Amino acid sequence: MISHANRVCLRCRTHKRKCDKLLPVCSLCKRLNRVCCYTEPNGITGPGDSPEDVSSISLPVPDLAQLTSDNIAHTIRTQVFTIIGDESRIRAVAAVYFRTIHPGFPILAEGPFYERLTYILTYTSPDLSLLTLCMVLLGAKPVDDEIPPRMRSLYILLKGFIATLEAIEISSLELLQCRLLLTIFEVGHGMYPAAYISMGANVRAAVALGANEVSKAQLEETFKSPGRADEARRIWRGIVITDRALMTILEFGCSLKAPGLESCAAASYELMQDVIGELVHASESFAAQITPADLEALPVFVVHSVYKAARLLLGVLRDSPKVDSRRAVSVLEKVLQCMGTRWVTGKRYLDDLKRQKTAS
Repeated sequence: MISHANRVCLRCRTHKRKCDKLLPVCSLCKRLNRVCCYTEPNGITGPGDSPEDVSSISLPVPDLAQLTSDNIAHTIRTQVFTIIGDESRIRAVAAVYFRTIHPGFPILAEGPFYERLTYILTYTSPDLSLLTLCMVLLGAKPVDDEIPPRMRSLYILLKGFIATLEAIEISSLELLQCRLLLTIFEVGHGMYPAAYISMGANVRAAVALGANEVSKAQLEETFKSPGRADEARRIWRGIVITDRALMTILEFGCSLKAPGLESCAAASYELMQDVIGELVHASESFAAQITPADLEALPVFVVHSVYKAARLLLGVLRDSPKVDSRRAVSVLEKVLQCMGTRWVTGKRYLDDLKRQKTAS
């Protein structure tokens, strides 16, 4: 039995279009693949609206017959033009990415990327289209210490698209790059356990492609050209670096103890104090000279290094004769506060340090 709402949907009302009031999605919103909502944004209800109608809306769900490879590819390509814009806007997004994220995490080859960009404009290349949307996502900055709602929604959309492309048996270097960039987003904004889960999938996806091959000859045989082989090598290095960083984040604690008389342990302890002293000095200079451009290009893994040093200074190095731990922690907290304006995890690490100081 077909049910109807007792009012026109918000989109049809806003655009003054005829609405057939079908539930859960009117025909026009379904055809345009748009969200269809019959309640006011502020939750005001009309006669006959139930509490369930007010608290949630029904998202457009395609008919099963529409879930074809061609339709999925077309949908992702359409999202590029809807979210980013025309060719000039796409190139502008890519330019920002290569200026900020790329220097510290070079998993894409810049020249070949721009050469392949024409495929988005003339053909349906869903994995490459998805890659440009990932670039948009990584440019997002926190607002009031949180990921902006629009960017969080884009993140959810991209995660779903990756699963969809996997389901239609698309496996490519571009899709692998999408996976890895989303993991970087998750790490940078403290999205756990999502980052751990994504990392495991990245490794398996890379192995399935053959991107983990060690020799240059093997990579060139697998990917049919030196350029693609080089890109595969870049991606695998990025995966290894990210995986090791995540394991450090997962396993890190303050259970270290000052060494006894063992010469090797004592030397390592001395070296750790020297390294942290240099990090504190560099952080002080960074905080004094920081610019918006520096923050925009801040590598995601740097944030954890600063936090890790602060935790050690609150623990095993609290009474270090080489480092004034109280002053050093204060410097590192200021740096994490700055970093939190780029990556949410900076603010979360800062909150954890405050808890540690209170507990001790």
